[in-house]
Amino acid sequence: MDKTAQPLTIALLHAFPLPRTLEVLPPHVLQDFSRQYDLVKGYIKQLDAYTQTETNLRNIIHEQISTINKIIGLLDAYEKNSSAIASSISKMNELYKEFLNYETYQYQLLSSNFNQNFLKLKFSKLTSASDEESMNAVKEYRNSGDLLLTFLQDFRQKRKLYHLLKEKLNRWDEERISGLI
Repeated sequence: MDKTAQPLTIALLHAFPLPRTLEVLPPHVLQDFSRQYDLVKGYIKQLDAYTQTETNLRNIIHEQISTINKIIGLLDAYEKNSSAIASSISKMNELYKEFLNYETYQYQLLSSNFNQNFLKLKFSKLTSASDEESMNAVKEYRNSGDLLLTFLQDFRQKRKLYHLLKEKLNRWDEERISGLI
């Protein structure tokens, strides 16, 4: 079935030759009949080609109506999807703003807790604590009288750690390194 209708012409209607009953009428009566609009309209409507064309047009119109209804349904679905997408985008924007706030807050915390001076001070305290541990190990050995071999191993490890930390701190003070490594 065509999606578009062809214009209805007299040739397509097959209105001529006239039926036998009309041909026997005198010509002046036939002319009177042809001047009456309703009579000609009724004659054309009863022709098979006209009724067939009318049926085709109705079918085309029904198909187009169903297509339009499908399009309307799709538009409704798209509208729902677009509103869901819009709400998701607004939520993402809110989350992004919240993320930026947290990121700024985190940076502020990190910059106050991990700036160079603060880290250097902390590292210096760690070095001092390591020195105190090795000195405490000597005091404990004097007081307890443990084996000399275990004391020496323990003391060497603690002094080695202390000197390693002290060397890093000295490098840092001389700016031979760019920070805590």
